[in-house]
Amino acid sequence: MAYGTLFRMRLRADVSEERLRAHFERWQTALGPRFPGTALDTLLRVDGAEREYIALHLFASRAAYDAMDGDAEQDGWYRELVALLEAAPQFTDVDEVWRAG
Repeated sequence: MAYGTLFRMRLRADVSEERLRAHFERWQTALGPRFPGTALDTLLRVDGAEREYIALHLFASRAAYDAMDGDAEQDGWYRELVALLEAAPQFTDVDEVWRAG
């Protein structure tokens, strides 16, 4: 089963959803290939909560997830993400126990 992280974030008022989406797309094209084992990446807008988003990033295994730890380019991407937000994201690491077919 997959392992990864779920994080909630709130965009700054001067940052568009398109800019946030582009930042996540950049991870997919620039960093994703460096970290094999990605099982699912999704960005969700919280219904009824202006500028609130949840991202879910699952890897095929805990080892695949841990491969990002300490990577300088990943850290740079994260620092750029934080600059788009009102505050640092709230992270919850998750271990998948069930998934529909």
